Amino acid sequence: MRKIIRYTAMLAVCMVFLGGCTFDERLTAPFKEGVPVNVVLGYEVAREIPLTRAEQEPEYENAVDNIYIFVFDAGGNRVWTTVDADNDTRLAFFSRTQQDETGIENYHPWDGTGNPTTGSVRFSVPSVQGAAIVGIANLTAPGTGTAFEVTEDDMDKITTLDELESFVMSMPNHSVERNALFMMTGYAVDGSGNTSIDIAGTEGGTTKLGCSIQLTRVDAKVVVNVTSRPGDATWSNFSFEPKTWRVMRVPAQTYLLPYDEANGKTEEGPWKDNTGSHWDYSGQDAVYFDSQERPFEQMTDTEVDNTPYYTGGSFVFYMPENRKRFRQEITET
Repeated sequence: MRKIIRYTAMLAVCMVFLGGCTFDERLTAPFKEGVPVNVVLGYEVAREIPLTRAEQEPEYENAVDNIYIFVFDAGGNRVWTTVDADNDTRLAFFSRTQQDETGIENYHPWDGTGNPTTGSVRFSVPSVQGAAIVGIANLTAPGTGTAFEVTEDDMDKITTLDELESFVMSMPNHSVERNALFMMTGYAVDGSGNTSIDIAGTEGGTTKLGCSIQLTRVDAKVVVNVTSRPGDATWSNFSFEPKTWRVMRVPAQTYLLPYDEANGKTEEGPWKDNTGSHWDYSGQDAVYFDSQERPFEQMTDTEVDNTPYYTGGSFVFYMPENRKRFRQEITET
């Protein structure tokens, strides 16, 4: 799943962005498939870590301007969602700016105290056993943009789960900084961690399911802390001032859905190699770039006799999650 990665000297600590949107109860009894059922679906976005100058404001890291909903049957074929049981107009894209049936309901933004962004959408779908439900947040639309170019029309063309899992999105502008919203994706997961969800209910009734869509950010957020110490105990007034940094060979594209949420596939599709060599998109048309040189954002120092001596610094950058295997494992020293 999508990660924040924090580096301190030779120690790497990984933290996971998790989000959730919870239904109240689960219907597990045998039922007839194909019955039109109205569904209310909520979502939740996780809190962020402390901000530095290169980081986006929490308001933007946690915002959901729109969300696109997929429902697939047990065979991986798309089951189209509609306005309601009496209106078969297709409805999969929901926007926070709309005040009709295409709008996001009960939207509560991140409040700065740890309470996450939440909201819900309402639609109708035929009852399905063993469905996979996927949410894609912050598609490119008027007034909404992310580092990636993915539109409602792109998603409308998807007819199977395999197509969605193989969808590759690209960054039009090659940068490790972010100045807009963030792409988010997530599967509906039940209390046992399963992505196979039963959608059942009475015709025309409203169904609440025991599952949640967990929205996670597509970008990895990397926080790098550099520290120093004298190489010899006899040194005095030691000062180390890091100047600039850059990131080399950053991927300019990534799979829309992360490997470890793609139903555990290791034998087929883009994840056929369980050693991880195909966990990132690596086609012949893959593009990589080097970031521009940037100064360190925060400096640390100690003061001796009113004189500051630098001990290190830190910086932050964003990039599409990179799941390639390491050449050498980083261990604590």
